[in-house]
Amino acid sequence: MTKTKTDVTLIEIFCSDEWSLYGLWHIAGVGDVGCVVGVPEYLRGTAAAAASWRGVTDAWFADSSDWSTTSERDAAIEVMRGHAYQLANATREELYAGLSW
Repeated sequence: MTKTKTDVTLIEIFCSDEWSLYGLWHIAGVGDVGCVVGVPEYLRGTAAAAASWRGVTDAWFADSSDWSTTSERDAAIEVMRGHAYQLANATREELYAGLSW
């Protein structure tokens, strides 16, 4: 199996708070999708008690329009979930510059 590089770049922030960032992301080979990255509401108590996002980060679509511009819905969420921790902990500058794996 050949390991491939995936680039994820933040294009625009729709809203963010201390637990999550909802924005428009460009995923190389997939396209542009709206996606939330961070700690889901039901896990925020756990994250606060542990003082860590590790293990409780995820990525999700806030609305069906978030992925309607790409036919690669499943691929998009798989990429974002697979890198949710890194994305949630990157600086805004790193997100706008693009992250590669």
